[in-house]
Amino acid sequence: MSNEIEILRMTNHEGIIKLLGVFEEHNNIYLILEYFPEGDLFDFIKNQKYLTEEKAQDLIKDFFLALSYLHSLNVIHRDIKPENLLV
Repeated sequence: MSNEIEILRMTNHEGIIKLLGVFEEHNNIYLILEYFPEGDLFDFIKNQKYLTEEKAQDLIKDFFLALSYLHSLNVIHRDIKPENLLV
């Protein structure tokens, strides 16, 4: 978990969630993250009746820009799935 926290602290990209704070209580670590009202990509797609090609292109473009940024920091995301991508 500490590696993930350090990675989030060093990132500054509009396509990557911002870490606003961290605190520990007993054996728990709490992360205060930026709010994303649309939720994750899985729920977004599930709740849409359809996804236009233009919207799909925008989502994919944003995803690859964020992924490229992480790679420029020598960070590899090892759990890419719709549930881990925020809209």
